[in-house]
Amino acid sequence: HISQVMLTFVLALATIAAAHPLRETVHGLNLTGIDALVAYADKTWNCEGGAPPCPGCKTVGAGAAQSPYGCAPYVAHCLAAGGFVPKDSCGSIDSFSSVTYDGKKYNLNVVAKEDSICGGLCLMDYLKARGWTKASSVKAGTVCAVQGEDGGRPVPWGHIVIGVENGKVNAHNMAHYHVPISNYIINELLDPPA
Repeated sequence: HISQVMLTFVLALATIAAAHPLRETVHGLNLTGIDALVAYADKTWNCEGGAPPCPGCKTVGAGAAQSPYGCAPYVAHCLAAGGFVPKDSCGSIDSFSSVTYDGKKYNLNVVAKEDSICGGLCLMDYLKARGWTKASSVKAGTVCAVQGEDGGRPVPWGHIVIGVENGKVNAHNMAHYHVPISNYIINELLDPPA
């Protein structure tokens, strides 16, 4: 009877671990935290957007549109890969639309409450609630809310990108890989808690 209870317990832990991976494997190395986030961002920056940004996805060329898995869902999935969001890094877009923290719900598929489509609390708000702090420069793991565009019209807080190295970011919608942050108009930069 005890071995059956232990087996049930081990299976439950395995299920939880599979649903919340905190490690990315790259070239046989198990990575965690910022390293896992960057590895995931580099493996999925050019996913076509019709499915979650997961390693092995269908890809598009640089600068291509990637809807509906646009900028915020991409960044949220990268954060999940690094263990900063308690979700599956290859989870559906719906699973990121209502994440609860400290009794409040956040839509991690939208940049921030400053974006008119947020309708409440969104990704940047979630990170601030989790202790992320304002930054003055981009490094690996920095989350960057930047100005977007809608039909040629500037949209403050309309886009979000993820830092992958000093001064460089990856983005979805439009697919960008290690581009200078100077290509964007910055609204706010956040670094993970120390």
